[in-house]
Amino acid sequence: GMKVIVRGDLIVYEADGKLEIRANNMFQSGVGDLAEQLEKLKLKLKAEGLFEEDHKKPLPPYPFSIGIITGNHTAALEDMYNRLNERWPIAKTTLYPASVQGKDAAPTIIAALKKADEANHDLLILGRGGGSIEDLWCFNDESLARAIYELNTPIVTGIGHEIDFTIADFVADKRANTPTGAIEISTPTLSEVKDKIEQYKSKLQKITSLILQQKKQALSLMKKSPYFLDSSKILEYRLMHMQYLREKLFHTKMLFQDKEVKIKQYQTRLQKDANDMCKDLSIKINQNRLSIDHALKEYQNKQIHKLQEKIKLLDAYSPLKVMARGYSLVENKDKVIHQADEATIGDELKITLSKGKLYAEVTKVEDDYGKEKYDM
Repeated sequence: GMKVIVRGDLIVYEADGKLEIRANNMFQSGVGDLAEQLEKLKLKLKAEGLFEEDHKKPLPPYPFSIGIITGNHTAALEDMYNRLNERWPIAKTTLYPASVQGKDAAPTIIAALKKADEANHDLLILGRGGGSIEDLWCFNDESLARAIYELNTPIVTGIGHEIDFTIADFVADKRANTPTGAIEISTPTLSEVKDKIEQYKSKLQKITSLILQQKKQALSLMKKSPYFLDSSKILEYRLMHMQYLREKLFHTKMLFQDKEVKIKQYQTRLQKDANDMCKDLSIKINQNRLSIDHALKEYQNKQIHKLQEKIKLLDAYSPLKVMARGYSLVENKDKVIHQADEATIGDELKITLSKGKLYAEVTKVEDDYGKEKYDM
């Protein structure tokens, strides 16, 4: 069924009147082009999420208001009405006629869908009978697909036959193989609903009967109760119980009053004890403060006296005191010397006095016995 365009060389056999073509190039045309366009659009819309199950709305179990979008006075519309009357005749239907074939069909379908969506129906059905791919091509319109995606009302499509798939089918909440199939998958059967109601009715009657029987048995037992036979006993019991509660309440009230008096006594006693304790603590704090001040002063005086003694002792051992009596500090090459043999002739000495310094050159060295020492 694929249409192609062939390019090549023509050969004519004049004797037999035959015409041949030797093809050197061939590409799709007609239906092939449409299939290629359809596939590209499917991939685009699928990538945008228009086919995802997450956005598909559940169909109502019992649609009482149905909007039908299809061609007016068509066999498909007649078939849908007949099937609907067989299955679910109590539904109210509203027809939104639209052109379902040709180049101008998609805008009319979109307009009908928007009008039907604003009418707050329980369900919308978009249908069309069978035809060629060209006849059904308006249902592959991108604008129509986006309009179906934006609907607030659940929608079922029944377009063409079982083998026919359009973009509208992929976007719709549910797809049926034919227009009558759309009626079948979106509506219950009235007889089945009636049977189910009868089952619920029977079950409800059984439950109600059982409850009534249980209540009757309970009432029969209550009638045999002495309280039921003589209601004054119930009143006497209630009065007795009320008197008991009154006495208990009075006792509780007196108990609270006693507790309140004791609490006030405890508060007074606690306040007095707290005041006495504060006074005692204040006296002890003052006494401790005086004792601490006295001890600090004694400790301070002792430490001052010890410091002064150490200063006197340090001053007595001070090198400056010794040097003031005529002694000096002699250094040879920044090293303090204590004996004559620690220096040699020619050494430069630094002599520190109590006041000032002298720099001298060694010209002679003697030992303890006055014997002169010579360097070798």
